Amino acid sequence: MTEPWGSKEEVRQTFADVLHWMNNEGLIRVSNIHEYEGGYAFSGVQLTSKGVAVIQVKPNDPELGESIEKKISEPGSLDASVYTKIGSFVGGVIGGVTQALSG
Repeated sequence: MTEPWGSKEEVRQTFADVLHWMNNEGLIRVSNIHEYEGGYAFSGVQLTSKGVAVIQVKPNDPELGESIEKKISEPGSLDASVYTKIGSFVGGVIGGVTQALSG
């Protein structure tokens, strides 16, 4: 969210969509989601053990470095392409785990 693109409402909606997705995938725990006119308020957001494990996995993409955890802690290292790669990586990890558990 350091370089918002689009209107303030679009940025907020995208952020809310990401938090909903993370919550539905079990990556975060949310104690309360309050819907109000024009958006959502999330309280008590915390990474789950599954979320922590995902951000500590070593990505195959050299641009993401050693782990997502380390990449997001580097000052000035996040831009739109990195966010996209992180999203793809996390989605792939979740998809792989889901497939392994169901197969």
